[in-house]
Amino acid sequence: MNEFKLIEGEFKASDAKEVLSSILDDKITFHYKRIFSHEERLGTKDNHSVERVKALKESKLKILDLLSQAENEGKTVQLNSSIVIA
Repeated sequence: MNEFKLIEGEFKASDAKEVLSSILDDKITFHYKRIFSHEERLGTKDNHSVERVKALKESKLKILDLLSQAENEGKTVQLNSSIVIA
């Protein structure tokens, strides 16, 4: 198993919003491309990617709401994220 730290540290809420929005937007775009490719090749949607887009968009809304609250209160946030390849 290999583990790599992707995000680690304390961030201003506005910076955390920028970092996490970028990552989530990239993941959403990845799945939209998979959906398009699957439709072009097979004539159907990639159901897994359709569900992931939905879940990622919901997560993004919740995360941005939490970070907006923190930003309005002048708080910093701790972010930690790792990639584990097994």
